[in-house]
Amino acid sequence: MWSLVLIFIVTITYILFFSPIRFRNNSGPFFIFYKLPGPLYPLKYIFYYLFFTSVKSLLQYFDYHTKHGKTYENDGPHKLGDTLGYDATWFGGTNSDGQWILFSIDRRSDHKMSLGYVCLKIPGIGFMATSVLEDTLVKSKHNFTLDKSDATMNIPLRSWTFQFEGEMVFVDNPTKSTYVIINGQWQSTNEVWLLNRDWSSELFAESFALEKFNTFVKAILKKSKTNEVVHWEQIGKINAEVNIHGTTVEIKNIMALKDRSFGAVRDYSLIHRYVMFMMFLNNGQCVVFCAVCSKTSLSRLFYGYMSNENGRNINIDWSDFNMYQTGENGRTPEEINFIIRIDNQFHSIEIKCTNQRWFSIEKENITRNEQFAQCLFDDIPGKCFIQWQYSKESLRKTKLNNFDFESQDSKK
Repeated sequence: MWSLVLIFIVTITYILFFSPIRFRNNSGPFFIFYKLPGPLYPLKYIFYYLFFTSVKSLLQYFDYHTKHGKTYENDGPHKLGDTLGYDATWFGGTNSDGQWILFSIDRRSDHKMSLGYVCLKIPGIGFMATSVLEDTLVKSKHNFTLDKSDATMNIPLRSWTFQFEGEMVFVDNPTKSTYVIINGQWQSTNEVWLLNRDWSSELFAESFALEKFNTFVKAILKKSKTNEVVHWEQIGKINAEVNIHGTTVEIKNIMALKDRSFGAVRDYSLIHRYVMFMMFLNNGQCVVFCAVCSKTSLSRLFYGYMSNENGRNINIDWSDFNMYQTGENGRTPEEINFIIRIDNQFHSIEIKCTNQRWFSIEKENITRNEQFAQCLFDDIPGKCFIQWQYSKESLRKTKLNNFDFESQDSKK
């Protein structure tokens, strides 16, 4: 007993006075939104790590998913109204032939806010994308259906089909368009990674320890009083038949991620920005890493995992990725390097963007960028989707976007 107490005291003493964390920040946020560790960071980290580890163990022991039930009970479309305000699904992936496909539908209780889009890249034909697809015919009230696209859940967590028919623009030559018909199927036998239960206690503890304690209290109270945001991801395969202006193209064996989320309110204006990396490696593994910066709560929230060939998921527990060093002012970089830790092993990630498509959503208040890229995970090659999203309001507030360099130069 006393030996454990001594170990605890020595550990706390080291963290407080001798570790690199002792260089702590008392200056407030940097770049408007981002916080660095404060004086109580080490103690808060220990508290949050123990808290999230305990809660996660209880949820997994009792096989509790969310207050809405199990994931397989919630994979299909939800009834939208006072309780649930949004219901969204997203598919995206690529294969060894260099074919890419991306399909998104976001249903809202206000059907005028429902939206979606489709991206397609076929070697020898080009990189094509739709404009933002809307729901002018009120089709999304009960199903994942917009004016030109729809998705159907056939078997929960195992099989979805999706369709699109309409004009797509060649991104590299926006004056040129073509008529495209897509009939696709996503299938999976992999595990689900549920954000509400499968988080990394280390990453969550780091994120919450940066904030004031009342941020944690407000998050718990808000979650208990309202319907929580439910989010999960799952790796699978896409096969599709695509008709491009009369030419039929078979898309086969695409490694693809399905992103599924629903909740009471989807208010993107509360988020300064986020970035999500989805890496599909040549050895059959998939690595997902996401970083979110909120204006009102967590200035840095990380989560991520590796999905192995056997369908099992392993958490990312640490990363040196810094959002404010990467595309902070709305200019997405072409190259990105960072390090992650999985199962006590460090891995290097190198990414080089090849194509991208911007979308304006939420009544033009939000801008989103879907990037296609090549990547290296250590020495393993692969391909990568990167989704960047920014609040246009917060972009207008950044110092670099507001500074008048010309007037400064004229004074010299």
